[in-house]
Amino acid sequence: MALLRRDSLVTGQLLRLVLLHTAWEVGSGQVRYSLPEESKHGTFVGRLAQDLGLEVSELVSRMFRMVSKGRGDYFEVNLQSGVLFVNSPVDREEVCGQSPLCAIDLEVIVDKPMRIFHVEVEIQDINDNAPVFSVNEDNFIIAESRLPDSSFPLEGASDADIGTNSLLTYKLSPSEHFILDVQRKNDQSKSLVLVLKKALDREETPEHRLLLTATDGGKPELTGSVQLVITVLDANDNAPAFNQSVYEVSLYENAANGTLVIKLNATDLDEGINKDVFYSFNNRMSIKIKDIFSLDINTGEIRVKGNMDFETQNIYEIQVEAIDKGHAPLVGHSKVLVEVVRAVDADSGYNAWLRYEVQEARAAGPFRVGVYSGEISTTRALEESDGPSQRLVILAKDHGEPALSATATVSLSLVESPQAVKWDSRQRVGSEGPLVDLNVSLVIAICSVSGLFVLVIVVYVALRCHTGPEVMCGPGKATVLCSSEVGSWSYSQRQSRNLCVGEVTAKNDLMVFSPNVPHFAENGEKKIESEFTPNENGMSRVDREEVCGQSPLCAIDLEVIVDKPLRIFHVEVEIQDINDNAPVFPVNEQNLSIAESLTLPGSRFPLEGAFDADIGTNSLLTYKLSPSEHFTLDVTTNDDQIKSAELELKKSLDREETPVYRLLLTATDGGKPELTGTVQLMITVLDVNDNAPVFNQSVYKVQMLEGSANGTLVIKLNATDLDEGIYKDITYAFSSLVPPHIKDTFKICEYSGEIRVKGKMDFEYINLYEIQVSAKDKGNPPLAGHCKVVVEVLDINDNAPELTITSHSLPVPEDAPPGTVVALISVSDRDSGDNGKVTCSIPPDLPFQLVSTFKNYHSLVLAEAVDRERVSEYKILVTARDEGAPSLSASSSILVPIADVNDNAPAFPQPVYTVFVKENNRPGAHLLSVSASDPDLRENAFVSYSVVERSVGEQQPVSSYISVHSESGHIYGLQPFDYEELQVLQFQVSARDAGFPSLCGNVTVQLFVLDENDNAPAVSAPGSGRGSPGPELVPLSAGAGHVVGKVRAVDADSGYNAWLRYEVQEARAAGPFRVGVYSGEISTTRALEESDGPSQRLVILVKDHGEPALSATATVSLSLVESPQAVKWDSRRRVGSEGPLVDMNVSLMIAICSVSGLFVLVIVVYVGLRCHPGPEVMCGPGKATVVCSSEVGSWSYSQRQSRNLCVGEGTAKNDLMVFSPNFSDSAENGEHEKLQVAQGLIVTLRDVSSSASSSI
Repeated sequence: MALLRRDSLVTGQLLRLVLLHTAWEVGSGQVRYSLPEESKHGTFVGRLAQDLGLEVSELVSRMFRMVSKGRGDYFEVNLQSGVLFVNSPVDREEVCGQSPLCAIDLEVIVDKPMRIFHVEVEIQDINDNAPVFSVNEDNFIIAESRLPDSSFPLEGASDADIGTNSLLTYKLSPSEHFILDVQRKNDQSKSLVLVLKKALDREETPEHRLLLTATDGGKPELTGSVQLVITVLDANDNAPAFNQSVYEVSLYENAANGTLVIKLNATDLDEGINKDVFYSFNNRMSIKIKDIFSLDINTGEIRVKGNMDFETQNIYEIQVEAIDKGHAPLVGHSKVLVEVVRAVDADSGYNAWLRYEVQEARAAGPFRVGVYSGEISTTRALEESDGPSQRLVILAKDHGEPALSATATVSLSLVESPQAVKWDSRQRVGSEGPLVDLNVSLVIAICSVSGLFVLVIVVYVALRCHTGPEVMCGPGKATVLCSSEVGSWSYSQRQSRNLCVGEVTAKNDLMVFSPNVPHFAENGEKKIESEFTPNENGMSRVDREEVCGQSPLCAIDLEVIVDKPLRIFHVEVEIQDINDNAPVFPVNEQNLSIAESLTLPGSRFPLEGAFDADIGTNSLLTYKLSPSEHFTLDVTTNDDQIKSAELELKKSLDREETPVYRLLLTATDGGKPELTGTVQLMITVLDVNDNAPVFNQSVYKVQMLEGSANGTLVIKLNATDLDEGIYKDITYAFSSLVPPHIKDTFKICEYSGEIRVKGKMDFEYINLYEIQVSAKDKGNPPLAGHCKVVVEVLDINDNAPELTITSHSLPVPEDAPPGTVVALISVSDRDSGDNGKVTCSIPPDLPFQLVSTFKNYHSLVLAEAVDRERVSEYKILVTARDEGAPSLSASSSILVPIADVNDNAPAFPQPVYTVFVKENNRPGAHLLSVSASDPDLRENAFVSYSVVERSVGEQQPVSSYISVHSESGHIYGLQPFDYEELQVLQFQVSARDAGFPSLCGNVTVQLFVLDENDNAPAVSAPGSGRGSPGPELVPLSAGAGHVVGKVRAVDADSGYNAWLRYEVQEARAAGPFRVGVYSGEISTTRALEESDGPSQRLVILVKDHGEPALSATATVSLSLVESPQAVKWDSRRRVGSEGPLVDMNVSLMIAICSVSGLFVLVIVVYVGLRCHPGPEVMCGPGKATVVCSSEVGSWSYSQRQSRNLCVGEGTAKNDLMVFSPNFSDSAENGEHEKLQVAQGLIVTLRDVSSSASSSI
């Protein structure tokens, strides 16, 4: 729709322009036309020939031509009618930019006589450019703590049109948080400011999206828009919150160190570091609890750290805090109540005696478990109704108090064949033996200990009832009890003392017990130190806080003992508290950091309270804060009557006004007289980025001479920021609204604010620059200040002549006659006087010359004939020099090509291309490139490539293997090459030019496929020739070098990639077996021993020699036996009651023996017939195993050798082969060797080279 409206507007203006025909002046030879921009091709501009007073019929004969000064070919003249029309649409903004006047100057030249006419076409603006923002999306980061009425500058839109078409109005999409403020400056430009009218909340809306629309003043109106994405920056305004305010946990008193008590979890609605939470104990929590429990600050796990004693304390109250990592951290609180449960230690003795039972036993279940042995057995014969599998849950319980238990799940599968059951039973019985023995040992141990204990008791009672001659008393404990460890006292509250009894040695049969005065022994366990002295003057001061701590009731229990008769008296001394401890803060000075404007009034900051060692009224604390207009103290009391003090902000802080506050917090207890403690509160106000940088002036004016050198200082700007730290650091930059030509002329140092010359300033081009500069701090988000720098350029004589060259009739044909016009050259100098007078020249010895046609106009014409085969082009340097002092000059080059005919065919630089390609190449991979050259020009030299089609292999076209890019000559592989199928591919590539007629040339390409190691070795079933996949039987009597089997493998690759190597993958240092490196034969390295075990399992690794090497493995099982009879006996014993399996094995052995005997008989008969005496006997090389010489089977050539056997008449024959996997291939030094081929068959071999014979 916009395009249709624009076309209608252009048509209407054209109708008016046709009526407005501007006359031309004869004396000046100048004509002026007007035309709307974007007029289509063929639009009528004016009757140029008629307006210039030229006859239309003479335009061709007078060589009518028209040129424009560097403006392109926007216009053309119809030589038949003399009408000037539009050749291509003119974009006013592209031609003239923001200049209010836009005109294209044309120059018309005619000969006979030579005349030059000046034509000016004014281009009028239409509203064809919509407002454009510099970006499609503008991102802002605004802290949620920013106050309403905060403003944020926006970048406006730009409109390439001029006048009314470029006047812009702005509109912002509706928002409850933001409004748009448009301000008009003195220069009528508009500045946009986004104003915050309602506070933001990131937790409610983390991102706001607004649409800013700009509308111009044209008809019809055009609009542009930009998306404003406002990301709300998180402020630390949410404290961490626990899942519960109170957690209750039960824990055994004997819990080991490191036992997990509870894992706390606190969450924070903020994000980033404000969301990261760490945990800590409350500072007011007692040291005793901190010694027993530890808290992981990162995970929130509370674990046992020290010893818990139910008799000493059965409940612990742990105050935990969760603190975030914000700039001003916030704290969440929770309480963990740990209830200590009395525990029974069941590690040994009766507590370790186990009992087993089926947990979910059925009434008629087929299985049961031994009560003390744990053995699972059948209760009856199994039936098919019992199902294919059973699942038993076995419960194991100790005899402790309370009893502890554990469960184990046993899965049983019912099978018909007893073979698997027998094998599994053997394994299980071996592993369960120690368990049964352990239980029996435990029962025996318990009975022995119990009997010994009874015996000790009897002896002890007898000794105690025996009256001694004297009794003496010495230092002892407050309570005397029997030393038998009975009762409920824990070991941590008992100790023994030596008492003097009679005239015998000291005894340990008395104990002292005093439960009220704890002390710590050297090993960390509690003991009782309540020694008494009979001297009545042995009194000392008692510190209640040292003796009883925070316990509300403090009493020391004494027990007095007298003899004759023995009596015990109980004495209790209650210690009453006095106010002898003043409140104490954990530190002398508490430091707080509070952000200034981000922290809103009403924010609270927890303070560390004081501690009073007294109890009751003496420990009741009241807090008082020194007067402050910004802070107040809030003291709260929880359910446990524990007071917590919090510092509350009642007025916003301003760091620039007061950076530090010092307050005095006083704690007073409730005793008489009152005691006080104080702590200094030092509150540091943290800076936030609430002050934008400010320049000294809003507008700076500077004058500069044109032609100033690069790096010349224009001005040094200075902006200041009242904030501190990184918020005070300022960087300077050009505004995004600064046009590119200003950025190309000037540069600004982002740190110093210095503006310097970067490009060339030209008074004749631009004499005034307005530079918008912004100063931004490094806050997050940053704040910015703005100013304007006006640079006025002063003129000097610094303009060299300007050359404008318009080419004509290029290229020049070889047969062009002398006098042909090649180009029209115009010169100008923007200076005046002698500085503006210009002369032109070209180098001598060129077949061209300059002809002056008018003032400052020259024609470059052909002076003599040219030959393209000798010189294909000419580079003509045209120099224009003014008459100033010093003289300035300008030069320009004209490249004059000579036109050619298509008389040269494409040629390749070499007759044959050779390329080597690895197989399995990636389809579409680049193989090589061919290139042909043609000395012709343009289309005559444009070469296209193609493949000369032919068949390859089984009638496959060569194009199915490769393709050639028609323009670049790159040859690509269409499919992976397989060396095993194709080794060489030869084809031809044709290069053809685009001339008329076209010429072509061919080249041959030879592609050699290289083998890759892409086939891993293939391993066949290993064995010694018995045809059985089972384990190989190796007699223990076998000596070193005995071949027990062979691994056969083949590789589909060729050459080095198919050369195989064998090795034992996990070979032991003194292993009895080895494998042939290249033969694959498995042989013994030494005589076998019983220590080698009944069986061996070898993993044979077969690797080729490729890069990278590929491998395969074969597992060979070897069974070491003493004799066939032992093998048979072992088989019978292994089978046991498996009658059918034994019968089957016996049958197999009978069949194997029968076949072996028949095979031996056939061999004996065959050898006898072959070795029947004849008239002549010849001996020669032979093989150890007699088979047909046809090479069948899986033996590799490396495992065969040919021998001549002794035969009767005739020449030596090679129609027999010998194969022996168990012995070495040949004898060394010509010695005889005997190979046992078959029972009763001896073959004599003779090495022909050494004339030595051997018998087989």
